[in-house]
Amino acid sequence: MFSQFSIAEKISEATSLVARVLEQAGYPERIEDTFELIRANECGIALENLCSNLHEFSCPVPQRAYELLQEAGNAMRVDSKYWQLLEPQIVG
Repeated sequence: MFSQFSIAEKISEATSLVARVLEQAGYPERIEDTFELIRANECGIALENLCSNLHEFSCPVPQRAYELLQEAGNAMRVDSKYWQLLEPQIVG
């Protein structure tokens, strides 16, 4: 089982990996929103929101970011539908 700190690190790294894409799509505030949720120990909501934003804005998702979201989500027992929506958007 992952520690809460490890989960936060995974979501933070995934967010960093997709930050440029969200900025280019015109949604830089979504990045800061995710980091704020992580700092507030709301990692589940951070993961759900990040996945929803990436899906809604049809952003490409690096394979590594997807893996990190999946690992964190599984560790927290978040519904897999959040990251599975991103499968068609995975790149590299």
